[in-house]
Amino acid sequence: QICRDLELGDDAMELWFNRAMLADPDNAQACADKAIYLGPQWNDESEKAAAFGQECLQTGTARNRISLVTVDIYENLAAITADPNAFFHNPEVWKVIQAAYAVVLSDASRMMDDRRLLLADRGALLKYAFRCGQWQAFLDLAKEYGEDVNVVALGGRDRYDFEKQLAQQQLTAK
Repeated sequence: QICRDLELGDDAMELWFNRAMLADPDNAQACADKAIYLGPQWNDESEKAAAFGQECLQTGTARNRISLVTVDIYENLAAITADPNAFFHNPEVWKVIQAAYAVVLSDASRMMDDRRLLLADRGALLKYAFRCGQWQAFLDLAKEYGEDVNVVALGGRDRYDFEKQLAQQQLTAK
């Protein structure tokens, strides 16, 4: 953020980012700050931001949550498109989002020691499955999770139930 505010440039940002990651390899905040720096609202280095998102997928773990920086990058990229809905309906976007959440949902022990956040992550993945028009994936996840999901990310229980019905209708209409 300081590099952005003082307009120090990419080299300075990379230097400080690398120092932050050397000090703490699980530094999700440093990754989020770099994503913002590369993002459309500051430098509009969309290709670099997307490439950095791929790096975050590789280095993220269920505990450090770095993979979810990729989802933030895609949100920012969608915001600058003429049609954010079309952006999210791109199957490649769904694959990346699904991969990011697969990392944070991969640790089964979180159900015991981080249950609240795990259920929120499940709700967020369901939200993106719906937003990306992945109707079958949405319904499969809803079935897999059962009641073990935080529906706040989906807009509450009524909205979640409505989205399940709508997803089923979309599949039936095909």
